[in-house]
Amino acid sequence: MNHTDNPIISSVRPARPLGWFPIMTKAKITNKQSDKVEVTEAQAWAIEEGKDYFLMRAKANPDMVERSCGSNKPEEFARRQFVYMHFVIRSGDLTPWDGLFEPLNSMSADDLNTALLKGYVVNGGRGMKKWTAKEGNYTYTIDERADGNFDLTINFLGDRLYLWFPSYKSARDYLRREEDFTGRMNQVKEGAE
Repeated sequence: MNHTDNPIISSVRPARPLGWFPIMTKAKITNKQSDKVEVTEAQAWAIEEGKDYFLMRAKANPDMVERSCGSNKPEEFARRQFVYMHFVIRSGDLTPWDGLFEPLNSMSADDLNTALLKGYVVNGGRGMKKWTAKEGNYTYTIDERADGNFDLTINFLGDRLYLWFPSYKSARDYLRREEDFTGRMNQVKEGAE
């Protein structure tokens, strides 16, 4: 039987000689999608708190930062520690995140790393409003949530108190009544942070 009589062998193309390459032309490849990761509001909150926590740890250990990342790069060290911890948790070697960080359990380590490096977009976050005010050592922030409630953050020199309210008015009333804040809240324009 000749190899041309066998339908399987006859359909195989002959091998190309070594050194044969197709002619390549320069083509511009554009990625129309954003490099930012989409996250939920709870994940965004956890990411911001994680950044603060791991940055605080990095600043407390400058020698470790120096050995790991070179001089004066605590932000890079904090990012690496946060992503590494998340990777170990996702691989099952540590118990899953709980409390404030629990929403991160559904996020991959690669997505967390991308969110820390390139930023993130909050799902349903379009149109959500934010107001801030500063008085002495206090910073007040009111964030509108996708579910219609409002988060109030009171920051006193890095010590934060988190509260939620059913309306903007009730959050402002709390500030007037409990914090004696009668100043003006300034609305933050979207993307201006």
